[in-house]
Amino acid sequence: MTTFQEQLRTAYLDYLNNYLNIERFAAVNNITEDDAHTMIIMGMKYHKSYVGILNSNEVEVGGNE
Repeated sequence: MTTFQEQLRTAYLDYLNNYLNIERFAAVNNITEDDAHTMIIMGMKYHKSYVGILNSNEVEVGGNE
């Protein structure tokens, strides 16, 4: 089960990657443009926070060298 924050992050990334404007995002998701704008702003904040947490943990990719 995903959290509300995860859902908002996913909606933000969907908007960022798949839509040219808020109007179309709102229409496809059957919500008002104001609600779409609020979702995108909140999702962006949660995404930036999430990325910041990942960066602060200095996740290493690859083997030991």
